[in-house]
Amino acid sequence: MVDAANSINGKVKAAITQLQAQYPEEDWGYFLAADGSVRWSDVGLTGYSHGASSSVRWAKQVRVWRVVARSGPRDNLCGAAGAGQCSEDVISAWLDEESKTPLDRLYGLAGTTDSEYGDIMYAMERMKFPGTPVDINSAAAPYSNSHRLIAQGDGHLDFNDKKFWPVMDVIWGVPAENIAYANSH
Repeated sequence: MVDAANSINGKVKAAITQLQAQYPEEDWGYFLAADGSVRWSDVGLTGYSHGASSSVRWAKQVRVWRVVARSGPRDNLCGAAGAGQCSEDVISAWLDEESKTPLDRLYGLAGTTDSEYGDIMYAMERMKFPGTPVDINSAAAPYSNSHRLIAQGDGHLDFNDKKFWPVMDVIWGVPAENIAYANSH
């Protein structure tokens, strides 16, 4: 059993509190409710690989602003078998749980050369991520408004590369002036 201070809630609250104290002009306190708890409905999460599954799992339990799962989510072994042939004993039950976070706030990125690609795509389909798979390497933003984004020829370890910043800007809804500033510095 994890105590409150070492829980996700406790760690995030402590980090936001520290950031507010260190950078008061940035108003990190915005992410804390009047009672000091984390206001999750304004927090965006991202995770990579297992962290992708963890971030989506959190969004199933708590309403968050947005989740971007990079090289995930997974938590099944159905990719090779195909959706119609997959045994229920290799699918985690949480994939079918109702989500506290609206589905239009969930995004997934998967590389087609990732050995877990099929499992990731199966999870996105089973959880009903909006849209159909769109290749971000050949389609233009906003990628048919799909939340199932694939990178043809890319693998499991590729989503930290700068070449994916433009798609991340679309997913996170980054204002054009922020993009221009980041690209000039």
